[in-house]
Amino acid sequence: PAIGPVRGEYPCRHPGSGRAVPYHGRLYVSTRAACFHSSNFFGYEQCRIVLPLRDVTGLVELQDDGVALTDDKGRRTVFVGLKGRDGVLKQ
Repeated sequence: PAIGPVRGEYPCRHPGSGRAVPYHGRLYVSTRAACFHSSNFFGYEQCRIVLPLRDVTGLVELQDDGVALTDDKGRRTVFVGLKGRDGVLKQ
């Protein structure tokens, strides 16, 4: 789906579910969605997340420059080590 113009790009980590090593990637905030993309050097073991902003019902600041987004189904998605977290919160 079209996510609209990208308003910000932020390096961060996503812990994944049950992973010992988090995914390292970038969080892109557009006018319609928050998107995370990560892939390793070999191009596999990718992690892609697209959260339409219309579905986001909560945003919480976490320690260590993190944020947690909650969607309308109660699912929580966490991003940590977010450089420029204040910029994300303004978006």
